[in-house]
Amino acid sequence: ERTVTTAALRSGEERFRVLVESIDDVVFRLDREQRCVDILGRWIAREGFRADQFLGRTTRDIVGPQDAPLHERANLRALAGETVTYEWLLHTHRGARHMQTTLSPLRGAEGEITGIVGLGRDITDRIEAEQQIRQAQKMEAVGRFAGGVAHDLNNMMMIIVGFSDFLLSTLEQHDPRWSDADEIRKAAERAMHLTRQLLGFGRQRLVARDPTDEAPERP
Repeated sequence: ERTVTTAALRSGEERFRVLVESIDDVVFRLDREQRCVDILGRWIAREGFRADQFLGRTTRDIVGPQDAPLHERANLRALAGETVTYEWLLHTHRGARHMQTTLSPLRGAEGEITGIVGLGRDITDRIEAEQQIRQAQKMEAVGRFAGGVAHDLNNMMMIIVGFSDFLLSTLEQHDPRWSDADEIRKAAERAMHLTRQLLGFGRQRLVARDPTDEAPERP
């Protein structure tokens, strides 16, 4: 009966190990001295690490003295009974990776805290997607602002064009003031051409003309 029980326990442990080693994350266990006593998961090999690079080493040994305080503070909270989740940056052969680590207290048969069980997850893809969304939102906000400015500027230019047309209609073409009024209208037309490009940038209308096109002729 004892042999059967032992065999069943070993079979269960093996199934659990196979299951954990199949996930993309990394699962690890620390003792009360913050020393790694177990580590599993496909993440290890994927990032070019080996389990023996972690086993028997403290958190400070693994991450280095510069990054150690962040992890050690989280470890102490887990050893005090908390479940802690935090994010940090890891440098691997694939470059900088955004990691999320969750630590939970590991308890013994009597309920005492004997160590820490941790789950590490690569969240780089999620972080990059969020950054792209934020950048798109910023560009959308800039586009709305540009569109609003373009509308206001276009309205002012239309007033200038209207008054220029009025002046041109009241002056003889040989009058020196006629050429001044004509230059004012041409400048207003160029400004309106720019506002159409701003409107296009703001996605409020499509720009059909090339930026190098000349301003439209006066009716």
